[in-house]
Amino acid sequence: MDSLIVIVEDDILIAEHLKTILINDGYTNVFTENSFESAIDFISSKKPDLILLDVNLNGDKTGIDVAHFAIQNNINFIYITAQSEKPIVEKIIATKPLAYILKPFNSVVVSTTIKIALEKIKSKSITIKDGIKTEYKINYDEILYIKSEKNYLQIVTKTKSILARNTLKNIKNNLPSDVFIQPNRSCYVNSNYIEKQDNHSLIVAGTEILFSK
Repeated sequence: MDSLIVIVEDDILIAEHLKTILINDGYTNVFTENSFESAIDFISSKKPDLILLDVNLNGDKTGIDVAHFAIQNNINFIYITAQSEKPIVEKIIATKPLAYILKPFNSVVVSTTIKIALEKIKSKSITIKDGIKTEYKINYDEILYIKSEKNYLQIVTKTKSILARNTLKNIKNNLPSDVFIQPNRSCYVNSNYIEKQDNHSLIVAGTEILFSK
């Protein structure tokens, strides 16, 4: 299993216990961070597939602050926390985590929840290679459109634009046909974000994309 997982937990014993559960399940890329600052640095540099996130962390910032940063970077997370007070739970729900595990937890619940979460992530993401080495794993729900520019692809998401050396032909089979349409030879559009459409063009995020003649 090559999913990159980071555990953000300020209790070393709990963090190591979670890491052991994951390693016993076959996950090999598991890391731990114990503060907001170190978590942000890790997320920024490594772009993990999944974050296991405690709410209470060392310092002024909380796991919910980490969650907001993860959302900005299109990274999925699961809360593992002892917090059950209604105001905190409402803040947790507002960040739309993949799941919420209440402490004290057992290994079966953790294992099952993570497996389901990773399958969900896998089913809703595509991998676009940039040449030979670099890969972009992107949740297709975040993609507005993909436009071909010679040997490059411009991938426009809700938060950023990525330029990757690849072609539409290479990624065609990775795009769910019930979500993406091809209005012309050089573009795929996420149909969920079409703002306006007529016989000549459609509008996505304020950008006009012409239909093939």
